[in-house]
Amino acid sequence: MDVTLRKERNKMCKCHRDAPEIPSDPLERKAMIQWLIEHPLWTHPSKPFKVPPENINIDPIDYMEGKIDDSEWPEEVWPDGSFYECVGFTYHYVNPETECVEDDDSLNTMFQVWVDYAGGWMDQSKNDDWEPDGGWNDYNKWQVACDLRLECGGNSMEDCLLELAVRVKVFYNDDGSDKKVYRCPTDKWDDEKNELIYTCVDAGDGYCEKCGYSI
Repeated sequence: MDVTLRKERNKMCKCHRDAPEIPSDPLERKAMIQWLIEHPLWTHPSKPFKVPPENINIDPIDYMEGKIDDSEWPEEVWPDGSFYECVGFTYHYVNPETECVEDDDSLNTMFQVWVDYAGGWMDQSKNDDWEPDGGWNDYNKWQVACDLRLECGGNSMEDCLLELAVRVKVFYNDDGSDKKVYRCPTDKWDDEKNELIYTCVDAGDGYCEKCGYSI
């Protein structure tokens, strides 16, 4: 992992102008983490299933053996997947002065938790380049996607989760759809600073006037 990415994922400041402040009240922090874990971003539609009419007794064995006609039953789709499938963490000691993992390990004395990967679900059946033997189905088409915008970190698991919640609020709608908020493009590398050069323009408040990202 390059130095720029380490600094970006561990930066203890707002990632975007529109990012909400992390609350200090314990109950508000708890609610924010619960909101994060329950967010629709981490789920995908399940295979449709038949729902029996209300006030009817169904023998499960008879139903499994195909003795009950369900052709007129309505179908429902419930969300499948979870936060625990879509987010992975790694644990590091970093230099407290730079919040980076230094080559000189004696400088790495501060513990941090990093979001190593995070993202919603990608429907692989929309990819025309390949198809598995037997074709796509509701059990093999969903793949967790990694969204680099969600990579972040904190000095504790709680801090890390709160920062992740902030990023989900910035980059995703409440229904789990992408807001399409991206940093200005770049195609240059500063060898002296060892970092990418973006085309962002400082609006005077530390954030880009075009994309809103922290500069």
